[in-house]
Formats: sequence, structure tokens, C-alpha cells
Amino acid sequence: GSYVWSGNALPLPMVRFGLPEFTPVPFTRQWLAITGFYADGWFEPGRPVTSELKLHQKQLYGRLGRPGGRLHLYGGFNHQVQWGGRSPYFTVDGQMPRGFTNYLYAVTGIKPKGRVGGGFGFDDGNRVGNALGTIDFGVTYDTPGWNWFVYRQNIYEDGSLIRLTNIKDGLNGLRLRRKGATDASFTIREAVFELLYTKSQGEADVGVLNPGRDNYLNNAQVRDGWSYYGRGIGTPFIPPTSQTVWKFPPYGDSFTSNNAVWVLHSGLRGTLGERLRWQSKLSLSSNQGTYDLPFPDKIYQFSGLLALEAPVAWLGGSTLRASFATDQGGLYPSNTGLMLSLRKEWL
Repeated sequence: GSYVWSGNALPLPMVRFGLPEFTPVPFTRQWLAITGFYADGWFEPGRPVTSELKLHQKQLYGRLGRPGGRLHLYGGFNHQVQWGGRSPYFTVDGQMPRGFTNYLYAVTGIKPKGRVGGGFGFDDGNRVGNALGTIDFGVTYDTPGWNWFVYRQNIYEDGSLIRLTNIKDGLNGLRLRRKGATDASFTIREAVFELLYTKSQGEADVGVLNPGRDNYLNNAQVRDGWSYYGRGIGTPFIPPTSQTVWKFPPYGDSFTSNNAVWVLHSGLRGTLGERLRWQSKLSLSSNQGTYDLPFPDKIYQFSGLLALEAPVAWLGGSTLRASFATDQGGLYPSNTGLMLSLRKEWL
């Protein structure tokens, strides 16, 4: 899934408009289609460090290839900015730059270069707000039995990607989806294999041509980072400090104490017999802490989930689901859990 946007936190309130599906561009004979949106929102009150924080978010993706074709090329970007709030760090009287002009700087990502004024040296020398996102590429190819999707997400935060000093970092993925029905009693309908790597972070090379190492999902001004009500908005493999502080010291008042990781992840789902649907998620990670406060040693963590569900006649038609999950390793306390659920949909 997405490095920068996941389902780990509650949804932020926002106003958004755009194209939810790939829409053909006129005069391209359906060879080019685009999807994207433009949004502005608000973070929660009572954050640990900041307050009155606002969100700007947009994305634009293109697809090359006709809808019924076998081969499609994808490319695009997403851009998120936390801006306009209050912070005790690198601000003037606790206030981050605000107003329409600074909103435009946040939206465009243009460096103010002294035009913010009023003593906002931190923002004048960088960009207005905490900006982050990915630049993505992908290819899909249809065979008679499967749809193949290969993708890459390149991380950017402070300009390292332009200089290619953090090009090692990113998310690499392969997804396969089975097409059509099958008579087999056991099937795999969809499979995902991913490698996430974030240990380069610009190689910590601070020089004239490099603005400095990245500190993914943390920010010197927005110290409570890329979070909403204490939960990470981005990938679950860069966790909040609150989840790891049981064993490792906190990285000040920053959002995460562990953003230098590599992760191998697999997700499978399919059917078992005529009624049962199954799903598994297996993840192995190597965790190194942060550059400024690394863990004493590399910490390995395994997390896994296996779930079965089937339709039942109860309540006029429902879904019964059983799940087994476990965390084993040095990053989190070891836990194993079972869950039974009954879901009824009326709409």
C-alpha cells in the first residue's frame, strides 16, 4: 500500500474535489487517462506539540494505454503539507507562517527565499510547512489468467530525491490478481509482495549540494509529526514512539523513534471450498531507530495475520470471520490474539 497514506489513523476532516476514477483526457482517443484530487483539511486539537495545524493534500496520476489494452503505464505524485499552525519550535511567538500568500507557498512547494519575512528564518530557508510525499511509477500487464502490477514509490521530504541521495529508499511492490473463475477447492485470488526500505535517508551527507539527511515522518518544527490523534497516517512500519518506548528511549518529543527500516511483506487472499474466504498478511522487518538516536543493535520483528470468513444465514444474511494474529520480535511486546466477529450490512 501507500507509504505516506494508510488506514492506521482516523480520517481527517477535509474538503476535497477531484476525479476519483481514471478519466480519459479529451482528444487522446482514450490513450491517456488521469485521476487526482485537491484537498484542504484540519488536524486535531490538543496535539502533543502543535495546535491549529492545517493539512493541504493533492495528487495527480496518469495512465497510458487504452482501457481494454493488455499493457498500461502509470505515473504520478502525491503531496502533503502540514502548515499554518502553532509550534514552540522555530517559529515567531509560537506561530507558523499563515495567510493566503504562505498557503500558496505550501501548495506549490516553492522556497520563499526570504519572502516570508517577520523573522521566519526556518521557513524562509526551507519551505513553508512540513511537506512530504512520493513520486510513483507502475506497470500493469494482462495475461489470460492473471493481471500483473509492478510498482515503485520514491520518497521525498527535503530535496534529497532531486539530488538522488535517497534514491535507495522507497517502496517496491508486485501485485497479482487472478482473472475469471476456477473449479479448484483452494485458490489464491490475489497476492502482494512488497519491499520497503528507508535506511538511506540521504546517506547523512550534509554538504553544499545536500540539504541534510531525511528524518522520515518527523519534522523539526512539527515535532508531533505525520500523525493524527497519536496514530501514524503513513506506513504502519514506521510506528509512533508510543508503541516502542516500552523498550527503547523516546526520540525527544518527535512522532517516531524508528524510521530507519527495511520490511519484507506478503499478503495473500483466496477461497477455500465453495463458501470460505481466507486472507494472510506476513511481515518481517529490520529496525534501526533514527540517525540521531539509533537502537543499540538492529531489531527484527515478525507480524502475521491469518483470517477466515464465510457467509451465514443469521440475521437474514451475515458474514462470520475468525482471525489469528501474532507479533514476535524485539520491537513490540510479544502478543498473540484471536478475534471472532459477525458483520451485518443493511445497505
